[in-house]
Amino acid sequence: MQIRPFAIERFYERWEFRAELMLSSSDCESRTVEELLELEPDARERLLGMRLGYTEVPGSQELRAAVAGGYERAAAEDVLTLAAAEEGIFLVYHALVEPGDHVVVETPCYGSAVEVARSTGARVSLWHRRHEEGWAHDLDELERLLEADTRAIYINSPHNPTGTQMTGETFERVVELAGEPGGGARRLYGGFRPGISAAGSTGLRGAPPLSSYPGSGPTCTMPRPVARRGGAPASPPPGR
Repeated sequence: MQIRPFAIERFYERWEFRAELMLSSSDCESRTVEELLELEPDARERLLGMRLGYTEVPGSQELRAAVAGGYERAAAEDVLTLAAAEEGIFLVYHALVEPGDHVVVETPCYGSAVEVARSTGARVSLWHRRHEEGWAHDLDELERLLEADTRAIYINSPHNPTGTQMTGETFERVVELAGEPGGGARRLYGGFRPGISAAGSTGLRGAPPLSSYPGSGPTCTMPRPVARRGGAPASPPPGR
């Protein structure tokens, strides 16, 4: 398996800590550990009392329960915690895509969304969003890109790097296209901001809670969101 270098990471490797001004970063302003601990009562004491050792493979029970608490149809056992978004993207692609399969990736995007898909041996088509079109989602183009052996559609909202959000109406159409005849094996993946309400936000303007989509459930990485099949790569057990 060969993964081609991510051009943006090579660029940052050279310039991120040498440039006088940083205008291209997509992450939020950093905070100090002290500022983070001030956000929750007794957080400092709990941190200092934490033992540094191995935990359960999917993540600690406490952490997974906290993640699941933001969703209507997920329990701690449905959650898998990962080291970073990159790990989640890698696992999703290599678990579900085989050599010769087809994947559609929304672009522009972070390099791993494309290059890790290619590392599976799959054929990758790019669903372009363009500045001159106001970064609109061209659903007709997406429909043309889909093939009988399309195994995954990768989307991202709020979008990196533009910061735009996919509307609920657009998302519903993407879900519809993924489930049309000939696409029974397709799965819809995308990076979404973690939900902050019990409804389990999809991070989409005007979209229903993630839990309202059949087979959906959270797999969350921190500090960035990863992927959700049908919204999310891991489905809750039947009846949840």
